[in-house]
Parts: sequence; structure tokens; C-alpha cells
Amino acid sequence: MSQGLLVNLVLMIGVAAFALLTNASLTMAVATAGGLALCVGAARRLEDLPKVGLFVVTALVPLSYLSTLVAVGSLNTFTKLIFIPAFAVLALEWLLVRRRLVLGWPAFFVSLFALTLMLSYLVNEHTPNSSWFLSRFVSMMLLFFLCANVLRSERDLGILMVVVAGSCLVSAAGAMIMRPHFSNGMVGGAMRLTGWAYEDAPTFGTHVLVALLISLYFLFVTRQPRLRLALVPAIGLLMMAIVLTYARGISMVMAVSVAFLLFKLRRRVALGGVLVSIFLLAICLLPLVPSAYWDRMTTMVTQVGVDPTMNRRFDSYRIGLQLFGQNPLLGFGPGNFVAQYMSPEFRFDRSGIPSVCFNLYLSIATQAGLLGLAAFGMIVLGVFRELWFVARSYGETDGFLKKAGEVLEIVLVAILLVSLFEPTDLQKYLWIVFGAAVAAGQIRRAQLASPALAPAEAV
Repeated sequence: MSQGLLVNLVLMIGVAAFALLTNASLTMAVATAGGLALCVGAARRLEDLPKVGLFVVTALVPLSYLSTLVAVGSLNTFTKLIFIPAFAVLALEWLLVRRRLVLGWPAFFVSLFALTLMLSYLVNEHTPNSSWFLSRFVSMMLLFFLCANVLRSERDLGILMVVVAGSCLVSAAGAMIMRPHFSNGMVGGAMRLTGWAYEDAPTFGTHVLVALLISLYFLFVTRQPRLRLALVPAIGLLMMAIVLTYARGISMVMAVSVAFLLFKLRRRVALGGVLVSIFLLAICLLPLVPSAYWDRMTTMVTQVGVDPTMNRRFDSYRIGLQLFGQNPLLGFGPGNFVAQYMSPEFRFDRSGIPSVCFNLYLSIATQAGLLGLAAFGMIVLGVFRELWFVARSYGETDGFLKKAGEVLEIVLVAILLVSLFEPTDLQKYLWIVFGAAVAAGQIRRAQLASPALAPAEAV
């Protein structure tokens, strides 16, 4: 028996045993079958197994908003069934064929950030939220590590972007079809388009925004008329999906991110034609925008001080700043903001409902202190340096990897802007972008070290 088949046999037995020990339900049976299929499909090319697993996990992120045959609550279990064989293969590659693991400075700072969270956890009171937060963060670290190590070519990065855009497009279209029949008390009794996950419109909008930016970028830079023709209706659908979330912050970030995208492309496309195209698309979509959306947007100016959503955010900022002032070095522990939020001295909050801190940076400072905030800042800086390295290495020339780096930079800026009013520390897309940026830098270094490697054909 060959080494690859033997390893797959072990993996299949492990996946099946894990499924049986966890929960012998129909959903688990389907998930187990999927894990086995992945193992069997990678029998000849074992190194493809972690890559396929990453793409499946990435596709499941926005699809979790739909009422699929695999229950929403079981998607995490399904993800674990994919993660186990994926990391087993990476470990075996490192042990058997000595394939070098991709780490680099961003990975070092991710580990440092994890260390600060653990230190804050140890020196503060442990709560159920603390343990939950740490377990979730470990999964984000693994996702980052998986992205950095299995995206080994320009084609891999291209597939990742197609998976992100395609799954978000399916999710947006499905959410429009399967809109739940309820009113959430907004202006005009409007219903937020978030499929079956109606309680989290900004997160849904963030996912759709990422897909929109990817689609817009390649609409402007591609030389293929068929691709442009396919992207136009997709972009229209994604824009309408963002509008129908009624998430005011996401709409603002969408406008700023598109402006940043145009700034990045100012020397490579005819800005006049691009602006005309955007104007025409906006004119076509305007009749479909409900009046409640404009009412919702104007409340940012007309209802400052009385709008419940803005008040809830302002209260979380106020509490976060006071907590940070009390323990600035290591914070109050990961996941402990909710417990501190409900302390009697902070009951000026009019809702009286436990809340997170609606700002990623203040949330990190509150829960992990200045040490955690500094470590996270170094992660972001390291990721941007990887992307800038890719861009500088091409100079005035072009190539798909340069385009991929620009897309990742635009998407990262958008997520960081969203983080000003949302806690995105456990959002999978943030850590996928971090890992993909590290992978892009490693791919470019390999190309420069082996000039014989022909670059991929420009899109």
C-alpha cells in the first residue's frame, strides 16, 4: 500500500471515529460522508486535501445564513470534521517530506497576540465567556495558519476569491428568496435581508461587501468581455443585498471602500469610463431601493442621541473606555466585557441587556490591554507589509499575484473600517485575509527565487 493511501486510510478511520463519538445523528452522518469523500478524493494528491478543506470552510461562512439541509447549528461541527484531516495532512507532510511550514512575522505576532490573551485570561477572573472566547480564537488561529500554508500558487488565491464571491452571491440571492416574515421595528417596519440569521445584519453585510469589492475590482481590470458581462448583474445583486440589510455603517464603508478601490486603480483604468459605469448601475438600482432605506440612513443625522442602535454603541464605547482606564496593561480578560458591561456602576445604559463592545480596537484594549492591542496592531502592520512587498516586487509590470494582493489590501481596509463599529476579532473573513496575505508574500518570494517559474496569465 502506498504512503498516500495508507495515510488516507488512517484519516478516514479517524474522521469516522470522531463522528461516532461526537454525535451519531443524520447531520453527522452527512458530515462524515463529506469528510470521507475528501479523503478518498485526495488519495492520489494528498497535499490537496487541506486546500479543499479550506475552500469548503470558506464557502460555508456566508452559506450559514441560509436554511440548508445541514442545520446552521451543525456547521461548526462540519467545519471541525474538515479541519481534522486538513491539519493531519499538514503535520504528516512536515514529518515525512519535511515540507517547510509558512510562518513569518505576521504568524509570530498572531502567536504573541494569543499569548497576551492567555496572560489576560490567567490574571483575571475566569467566566464561561472567557473559555468560549479563547476556544473561538484558537479556531481563528488555525484558520489563519491553514490559509498561510495551503495557498501555494496564484491559482489557489484565484480559487479562494471565486469561492468567497460565489458563496456570498448564492447567500445574498438565497436570502432574498427566503426572507423571513417578521418586522424588527425599524423605520417603516422594514425587514432586514439577512436570510435566517436576521439578528446579525452587519456581519452578513460585511461578507457581502467583501464579495462586492472582489467583483468590482475584477470588473474594472479584466480584459475578458464575458467575465465583465457576468459580473455586472452579480454586482447589482450584491449591492442590493447590502442595501436591504439596512446596516448604515456597512453602506458607509461600502462607499469609502469603493472610493479606495478607484484610488488604487487610478493609473490602470480610465476613471471617466468607470465612474460612468458606476453611475449607470446606480441609476438602474435606484428604483429598487425602498424608501425605508433612505429614512434609515438619514437617522444618523436626525436621530443622534435618541436612536437606540447608536446609543447602544455609544454606551459600549463609554463603558469600554472606563474599563480600559482601570486596567490598561492586560485588560479584564478575553470575553469578560459582557460581564463587566452589566456591573451596577455602568447601568446608565438604557437597554439593560448584556452587550459586546462595538469597536474591535477598544474591545481588544478592554479585554487584553495595551499589550494585546499592540500585538494586534503588529499583525495588521505585518500583513500590510506582505501585501506592499508583493506590489513593489512587480514595479510597473502587472500580474495576477499583484492583482490578488491589491484585492486583499482593499478588502482588509474595508474590514478594518467595519471594525470601528463592530467587534470583528472572531470574524472568519478577517483571519482568512490575514492568512491569504501571508501566502501571497510567500508565493512571490518563491517566484523571485525561481525566475524560471512563469507567471500566471493576466486576468
